[in-house]
Amino acid sequence: MPDLFRRIGEVISPEATKSAKVYNPGVVFDGENWHAYYRACVVEPGDWYSRLHHATSSDGITWRNHSLFLAPGAFLPCPDTRGYEDPRITWLEEDQKWLMTFTAYDGVSPRLCLAETNNFTQWVWSLDILSSFRFLGSGGYFVDWARGKPNIVRNHNPLSLSTDDVHSKSGAIFPHKLLGKYWMMFGEYCCWLASSPDGETWTAQEQPFLQARLGTQHFDNVFVEAAAPPLAIGGGQYVVLYHGIDEGLVYRLGWLVVNDKLEIVARCTESIFEPQGLECSDAIVDIVPGMMDAISSTGQALNSVAQAHANSLGLRPQVAFVTSAIVHDGMLRLYYGAGDKYIGAAEMSWTEFVAYIRRCARGNC
Repeated sequence: MPDLFRRIGEVISPEATKSAKVYNPGVVFDGENWHAYYRACVVEPGDWYSRLHHATSSDGITWRNHSLFLAPGAFLPCPDTRGYEDPRITWLEEDQKWLMTFTAYDGVSPRLCLAETNNFTQWVWSLDILSSFRFLGSGGYFVDWARGKPNIVRNHNPLSLSTDDVHSKSGAIFPHKLLGKYWMMFGEYCCWLASSPDGETWTAQEQPFLQARLGTQHFDNVFVEAAAPPLAIGGGQYVVLYHGIDEGLVYRLGWLVVNDKLEIVARCTESIFEPQGLECSDAIVDIVPGMMDAISSTGQALNSVAQAHANSLGLRPQVAFVTSAIVHDGMLRLYYGAGDKYIGAAEMSWTEFVAYIRRCARGNC
C-alpha cells in the first residue's frame, strides 16, 4: 500500500497539557495564525475523561499557548460525562465562518455537536445536532472485538445494556454548499450524509453513503469512519477522506472522489496513509473493549496496563487517525492522532496529491 506523505513527526505531545495522551486534532490556518483544538485525556484512576484543549502556532509545527477549551459539564444537561472528542473544522467561504464538529460522550452513546465562530474567541454552540438519527435503524452496525476478532453485530450495542439507538460522531463538513445545502459525511462503522439549510439544523439520510467492503481483502473490510473534512479539487469534485479498518484493527486512510451532486465517482483500492513506528506500539487505544475501564481501576503504569489488556484479547491495534487536512503554501498537511498517544503531522505536494487522485480515479494508480 502506498504511503504518499512525508512524516514531519510528533508536533503536540502529552506533556503539553500534562496528560497521558493527546490526539485527533481539528487544525486550521486563519490567514495569520494556526489553531489546533485537540483531545486530551489525563487517564488516572477516577479520571479518564476527554477534554478539548486549544493551542496556537505561527508555522503549524511548534505549538504554544495550550489552554483548556472544553471539559465535561460545560453544557448541562448535555450527556457528556465522559467528555468531548475529535473536533474537525471547516471554513465556509460563502458565510465567512468556521464550523467545528465534535462529539459529546456519556460512556454509552456518542452524540455529534457543532460550534461556529468567525474569530476563535466567540462561539455559538449547537448540541446533539442529529438527535433524530437512529443508528441501527439506518443500516448501522457495531463490531465486537471481545474475542480478538471482529464480530459484526446488527441488532444491539455489544458494549452497552442501553436500548437507545443513539450513535452519531465524526462529522466532516464540505467546504461549499451543494444542491443548495450544507452537507457533511459523518459516522463510524458506516458513514452517512446529513444536510442543513443553514449550517445549524441538520437532517441525516436514512441509508449509509459509504460502507466497509466486507468479505474482501481490502484495507477497509471491517468498518469505516469519517476522517478530515472534504477537499475541493476543482471541476466540481471533492476528495472525501475516510478511515478504513481491517481485521487486524489497523486504521488506514482512504479516499473517495465525489461530484457536486454528491455522487461517488471513484473510490480507492489502496490506502494512502497508515500507521508507522510508534503509531503501531502498544498504546492506550480507545477502541479496544474495556480499555478505559481497565486503566481507571489500576495504579500501574498506563502503557503496561494497556498492553496487557489488549494482549488478553488477542489485539494489537495500530492507529493513524486523520482529523485535519490543510492546503497551505502548495502543500497538503495532515494532522492525526498517532496510536491515540500523541499528535503527528505529515505532508506532500498538493499538486502531486491531486494528480495522484485523478490518475487513480481513471484506474491508473
